[in-house]
Amino acid sequence: NVTVVNSAPVVNLKHPIQNFEEDREAAILGVSFSDLDGDNITAEVRLTVRHGNISLTQPPFGVCCQPLGGVWAMSLACVGGLADLNLHLAAGIQYKPQPDFSGEDVLEIVVNDLGNIGGVPLVGLGTARLFVSSANDPPHVLLAQSMLEVDEEQDLRISGINFR
Repeated sequence: NVTVVNSAPVVNLKHPIQNFEEDREAAILGVSFSDLDGDNITAEVRLTVRHGNISLTQPPFGVCCQPLGGVWAMSLACVGGLADLNLHLAAGIQYKPQPDFSGEDVLEIVVNDLGNIGGVPLVGLGTARLFVSSANDPPHVLLAQSMLEVDEEQDLRISGINFR
């Protein structure tokens, strides 16, 4: 007798460290999955970032994502065949840092094989480090009042000016 054993899926990260620019959208590339049980198993993938939002293109037939393709969120989940999920992520996960955020963010990746060949569902975990470089933003002047009036040749005292 041959006993079938469920193998855990694996998160593959071609680029475990990626660099981004503040206030700019870019793709997280090189995320894929594998499982010794085969590429035709159904799996669930969860993607989460802490300091921004991610989005995927419209998924191919056979892959269901929440939220739907093109919607920005801090966390996404997709279910489909492992090969289809890999094809969908090959175009990249679009990443947009929070406005004016610079520093380190993390893409947390969880792939669940849903116990496809029997037994307890097994998960694979992965983490990509996302470094967001700061940009030299122009200064902003914030006025407490938007309109000031003064008679000609008179002094005007201005208060409530803040610089950011």
